[in-house]
Amino acid sequence: MGRIWEIDDRIHIITHGYGYGVPDGRAVFRLFGFSFVGPWLRPALTSKGYIRMSEREEITHALIDMINDMLRDLANDDVRRRIHYIDLRGVIRDGDWENELHLRNSAFKRIAGKFDEVLRRIPA
Repeated sequence: MGRIWEIDDRIHIITHGYGYGVPDGRAVFRLFGFSFVGPWLRPALTSKGYIRMSEREEITHALIDMINDMLRDLANDDVRRRIHYIDLRGVIRDGDWENELHLRNSAFKRIAGKFDEVLRRIPA
C-alpha cells in the first residue's frame, strides 16, 4: 500500500464501513408481487439454515463489525494519518434501509456530513 505515497506523499485515502443491513428479504424493486434484483442476504442465510430473523441479524452484525474493524485498524496503523476511516454504524439507522443493502436517499445527507467532517480536517 505504501507505494501510492511514492507517487505523491500528500495523497489521502478516505474509506468507510457500512451500516447493519436488515436481512429481511426485501428486493430493490417489487411489482405485482414479484421481486426484481435481490434480495441477497436473507436467501443466502436461510439456505445455510439461519431461519430466524434474530440469527440473520446477528450474523449480519458480526460481518459488518469485522469489515469496520479491519478498516479502522488499517487507518490506525497509518502513522502519517493519511488513511481516514468513517464508521457509519452509528449514523445509519434501521429505518434508513430501502431494502437489504441499499439506503433511502434521506440517509445520505447524514452520511455526507460525516464525509464533510473528514474532508475539512485534511490539510490542503
